[in-house]
Amino acid sequence: MKAANKRILLALSAIVALAALLAACGGSEEQGFVFIDEDATATHIALTEIARAHPSATPGPSPTPTATSTPYFRPTDPPDYEGERVITRVGADEITLDEYRQRVRFDRYRLLYPIMKLAEKYGTERLFDLTRDENQYLASLFATLADSYSFGKQSHRLMVIESIAEQEAKRRGLEVDPYKFDSMTAQWLGLQVDENGQLPPEFQARYDEFIQGIETYAGMSEEQFRRIIRAQTYYDQLKFLIGQEAPINTEHEAVVGVRMEDIVVDSEAEALQVAERLAAGEPLRAIAADLGYDTSNTEDTRVLRISDPNLPDALLQTIFNAQPGQIVGPVLIPQGWYVGRVGQPVFDMLSPQDIEKLREEYFLDWIEGRMDDPEYVEDYGDWVDYTPQEPLPRDVSPLMHDENFTLPEVTPLPFEEGIYDEATPPAD
Repeated sequence: MKAANKRILLALSAIVALAALLAACGGSEEQGFVFIDEDATATHIALTEIARAHPSATPGPSPTPTATSTPYFRPTDPPDYEGERVITRVGADEITLDEYRQRVRFDRYRLLYPIMKLAEKYGTERLFDLTRDENQYLASLFATLADSYSFGKQSHRLMVIESIAEQEAKRRGLEVDPYKFDSMTAQWLGLQVDENGQLPPEFQARYDEFIQGIETYAGMSEEQFRRIIRAQTYYDQLKFLIGQEAPINTEHEAVVGVRMEDIVVDSEAEALQVAERLAAGEPLRAIAADLGYDTSNTEDTRVLRISDPNLPDALLQTIFNAQPGQIVGPVLIPQGWYVGRVGQPVFDMLSPQDIEKLREEYFLDWIEGRMDDPEYVEDYGDWVDYTPQEPLPRDVSPLMHDENFTLPEVTPLPFEEGIYDEATPPAD
């Protein structure tokens, strides 16, 4: 599965707390929770290729003050809009264009809601000073919202994953864990259940306010919201159940690596020479030195892990299937020509953390298989251009008006001038 998809899957099972913001504001009893795709936080100002091609009307706070609040009205749909058109099929479920647009607006609002509550509690002066290191997470959040089209794709993936989880839970006859359901609902509202699983006293007022908000900004009902929470609760329950089905022998040692003498050289001719001399029994260090490669900071052998990120999966499988003494290569990889002599396997006992990670990977691979199965998930495309770019921060709360933010100074590149103010990218 692509890395971005796996980050989304992990986001469903590991909610990220706004701990830094709370610490900066002098309190820790109340947390705000969001899902963030790591890909979307890679830049401070969200100048991605998609954002350049389709800039939001106002990507988050801008230096231009807005004097007063205005009532929020969802924009009128374009003339060619067909809200009932199915854009994606997931098993027996269908996602319509209306549902997609509703979900994007919902996701934008639920990310902004806990920020609004923090601002109400602690004020805006320090919280919204985006030049402070402690608030870089918030700056990344606004960058994520600014990249509207990437954000929409993230919401769409979440809808697919939730549909998979809901249908699998139904197939297995699962019942929703009420504690998990309450806990997840509280987290989305920036609250926490206590050690006995009880909701805090302020929960009902906060819940009613949130439901009113999603009705206003997304046109979503309470039952639709509860369905999302139910699907994500099922996701957590399935993560445990399917993870337990992973074929892991926890009582025996596992191969965690293999001793290797290996090198990456610049040319195929050098690689062939290395392979021949290794096969003849020469040590790699001597061969590398003869060819002019620096060996001062290298050891005679190294332990190559089966999860090594620097080698292609196919090459790793070849190495781990080889017998000690065999020569692997020459193989062309992105870094150059790889050659290695396989040594003895390295064994270790699986730790509880290792076992948990393997179970999680097994579950993610199961989800991946569903998402990548064209017979199960079929995307009909033609929905990205209908991605909503609102609600904006200032729509959700007057506390998030532009004049309340202190923004870092950014000097745009020449071709980026006006990107925040124009509806279309500048001409070439």
